[in-house]
Amino acid sequence: MRIRLVVFDRATSEPKEAVIRPMTFTDAIAAGEWKHPPDAPDKGWNWSRMFMDSAVYPESYESYALTVNDELHGLMALNFAGGIQEAERAVILDYLATNPVNRQTLTGWKEIGKALVGAALIRSAERGRVGQIYLESKPEAAGFYENLGFQKLEGVSMDNLPRYFLNSKRSRELLAMVKERLRFHHEDKN
Repeated sequence: MRIRLVVFDRATSEPKEAVIRPMTFTDAIAAGEWKHPPDAPDKGWNWSRMFMDSAVYPESYESYALTVNDELHGLMALNFAGGIQEAERAVILDYLATNPVNRQTLTGWKEIGKALVGAALIRSAERGRVGQIYLESKPEAAGFYENLGFQKLEGVSMDNLPRYFLNSKRSRELLAMVKERLRFHHEDKN
């Protein structure tokens, strides 16, 4: 899958072309060089392992990168293997991270996370999962998912994280909004 889109400069709101494409090992290494604050919840995520899972088990795992000017600004790992009762027909959004430079108020790019969720929606539909997404969120990111329309499920995950679900109807609405706002152009189906 390859998607051309636009993201927006935080300081000027000017659009800039970006690309979502399959993650490479070089992307995994680059993510390890991001300048995380000491307390960042995604600081220790092992993107090299996620890349390897995607390479070795492509029917079960996929990973994607979002780049602007060939610079890495976001990563996402999807799980199609299942194993979670509430996610029987959903893709599991295992990991989503943006380059910490994009988390500042006045620097970096806006819409990175939303763009990656849009790509997950496309892959969910293409893989026969009717656009549904299940995820377990770090508490710091819960508001992001709630603002996109994810519904909080009762209880917590085995890792004591809040659990969220995006149903097919809300998925279609969100994808239509993301495609229009970010000018998605899906270049290939696989």
